[in-house]
Amino acid sequence: MQELRNILVLVLISVVFVSRGEVSEFNTMVGTQTFAPHYQFTSETMLIECAREIYNLGSDVIKFEFSPRYPELYSLPLNSEIKSLRDLATKEPSYRQLLEMPFKYFIMWVYPFKVPIFSWRDGYPEEERQTEYQETYEFASYLLSHFNGSGKSFLFGHWEGDWVLLYSYDAESTPTQERIEAMKQWYQVRQRAIEDACRDVPHHNVYIYQYAEVNLVKKAMQSRPTVLSSVLPYVQVDLVSYSAWDMIGDPETFGRFDEVMDFIQNTANFTERFPSVKKVFIGEYGSNVSEESQATLPRDMIKKSVPWGSPFLLYWQIYSGTPSSTMDFWLITPTGRKVQAYYVMQRFLGKINGLKNYCKVFLKRNPEKTEISGFAKSFEQYSLFSFFESLLDSKEYKRKVSDKEFLGVVNEDIMLRSLSEAELNIFAERLANGEKRSTILREVINSMKFHQVVSETRWRKYLWTKVWLKKGKEALPQLPGVSRYEVWRSIIDSIEFCDAELKARELPPSDIKNMHWLNFREQENRVGSFWSIY
Repeated sequence: MQELRNILVLVLISVVFVSRGEVSEFNTMVGTQTFAPHYQFTSETMLIECAREIYNLGSDVIKFEFSPRYPELYSLPLNSEIKSLRDLATKEPSYRQLLEMPFKYFIMWVYPFKVPIFSWRDGYPEEERQTEYQETYEFASYLLSHFNGSGKSFLFGHWEGDWVLLYSYDAESTPTQERIEAMKQWYQVRQRAIEDACRDVPHHNVYIYQYAEVNLVKKAMQSRPTVLSSVLPYVQVDLVSYSAWDMIGDPETFGRFDEVMDFIQNTANFTERFPSVKKVFIGEYGSNVSEESQATLPRDMIKKSVPWGSPFLLYWQIYSGTPSSTMDFWLITPTGRKVQAYYVMQRFLGKINGLKNYCKVFLKRNPEKTEISGFAKSFEQYSLFSFFESLLDSKEYKRKVSDKEFLGVVNEDIMLRSLSEAELNIFAERLANGEKRSTILREVINSMKFHQVVSETRWRKYLWTKVWLKKGKEALPQLPGVSRYEVWRSIIDSIEFCDAELKARELPPSDIKNMHWLNFREQENRVGSFWSIY
């Protein structure tokens, strides 16, 4: 037994599932936004209520406006002491509270107080440029300092740039050269303010970027003057947002999704500051045709946008921005009902968090592009348990964790050291001869010895409280004649597990591990165990 004890010691102090070190933040991409909501259901401010609903959806990104229009947009009291973007961030309680919420990405229409919004369209004199630069610089400096080490990213952008450039909603009109040149200067001023703040303010693990938003991409693809064709090739920005109404309204163009996105990516002039190969994201899309079309659209957009590599995919919007009580652009209706599109997005977010957690727990990395792409193309039918099995059997995991280490942790956590050295040696020989680890695991969990070691009550309570994160009386349905392994599979591939993944965003690492692996030791979180190295 000395050899077995040595194995277990090694297991507890080394890399059974993961090794020490940091894993970068993982962007789940799908989200929504709030602008001028027309109804609410709680005593919180509209801004905070909408933000909570977006977080409860499962998103780690929120889009909203940061500007002097805050009172009319979010029904907030006008405060005469708020005279700048920094003031709004520090003196308006709802904005201050929102910035502290656990979102990773804050995508904002940012318009300074001391310069009229889009005043550059009528000329952009040096005095205005310097004023806008200074207010933007001070706001960026505050965010870098206050949220230093937070992992948050702040994206400064604006509403649909082509309508701004044209000064009208006439897509056939042509912008003046003077306005094109002024828009170039506007982007340059904002980019310089952000980059100078990042240079001057000591900070780590907090990020600020500028994005430009385009909306007449079909026109740009015809080589006609637009923000994309006439402005963005000549100035650098960090990202481009595509308000994609002209694409989703045209089935032929929508069918060429990759071509359209590639065109934007290849036409704009990007910095290398944002950590993504693709710098173009979907800033707006939605449907008010029918509830069925509302559900179909995000399903189709996820299957196109995520595999392409769009950093964000943002639905318009969480609550309607109009007082209409009929079909509108919303994820939650004026009666408080969540529409089908809401649940499509929530299922995606639950599952992609599961994908991320399995990779992080067992491989100490985020999902790779091929894994994300394969998942997104069939996310509604995707089996997280099958991914877990493939991960256990992968060459990558075997390089990290030897067969002996794997069997040691199975014996330690699942069998509570009840497997004899002879039994472990038999399993080790089978693995050496090519048997899959998932097959051995299934056999162990379905064994009579495991039933003796872990009672049915304890088994079911674990699945209920540790995997599904349910509280109260254990109430898993009886499944007579179904093996424990298949019960575990059904639990992992259930809607309830997707919901649990969203709850787990704020759980300690040990609890996240217990969701994705069976651990029946009484002192699951004891200091010094391998769980503590997550």
